[in-house]
Amino acid sequence: MVADHTKFLPDGFFGLIKLKLRNSKVDNLTDMVQVVQNSTVWGYNLAQTIYNSNSIQQVKFYKWNKLLNELFENVLQILKQYHFIISSEKPGKVEIKSAICKTKTEITLLKPNKINLFFSYNLLAHLLAKELPPEQQ
Repeated sequence: MVADHTKFLPDGFFGLIKLKLRNSKVDNLTDMVQVVQNSTVWGYNLAQTIYNSNSIQQVKFYKWNKLLNELFENVLQILKQYHFIISSEKPGKVEIKSAICKTKTEITLLKPNKINLFFSYNLLAHLLAKELPPEQQ
């Protein structure tokens, strides 16, 4: 994605939710779900909560920080980088550019001796969602 470009199709649908929300009374999560569901005539906006109506967790959370910190190096000055070129021919390596006219710099993201662990990693630790206290609901 080109830097500084944030306008895209879903923005209009968020705008419809905002319009519906201005004219709605929302006291709880169920009310908010109804606002989202009723914000478009054809039902394009769908609300998905963490738990379904049977209190079964639908959205899973993982300890990504632990995994990513274990396997990968940090990208220095990542906010100043505009182009990331990733290739399956060079696993663990990324070419970065800070501007279109700048030269590419290849960096190694994968920590040494972690390539086999990276491809065999299949379990992420789950995080359980914390329930909100009644005063925050």
